Amino acid sequence: IRLKLVGFKRSDPLPTLMRRYYTLDKRRAMLLKVMKAAAEPMRSAMEQGAPVDKGTLKRSFRIRNSKKKTSFKELAIYVGGVNGNYVSGGEKKRLAGWRSHWAELGTVHHAGAFFIQPAIRRNIPVYQRLLREGLRNLLRNVRSGTA
Repeated sequence: IRLKLVGFKRSDPLPTLMRRYYTLDKRRAMLLKVMKAAAEPMRSAMEQGAPVDKGTLKRSFRIRNSKKKTSFKELAIYVGGVNGNYVSGGEKKRLAGWRSHWAELGTVHHAGAFFIQPAIRRNIPVYQRLLREGLRNLLRNVRSGTA
């Protein structure tokens, strides 16, 4: 799932203060950090719902910056299964996020086990609440100069 943060009003206090004290890259990094922290319960729910307890798919759920952007003003993160390799404890391992749709919807020989959609539906309100809290805390920190 792609979660986007689009458009603050120019007169809102958070962007006004952030423009005054931080570069564009720093502002972007601060907001993405808040978004990723708010999305953690959703990623965790996807991981817990995976049909196999100890499997490559279960370890493949991540939160990453979205590569696809539709505008300069848009910030987006991706929550879900990812593909690729990584090293853990000196040994190469693979991520298998590409399998998530088969586990979710099933195949000809395997019944599906819905775990991604319920995790998203349950955690959208949690994400929104945590995002609001994170932005509120970010505003407080920027005002006090501790951000």
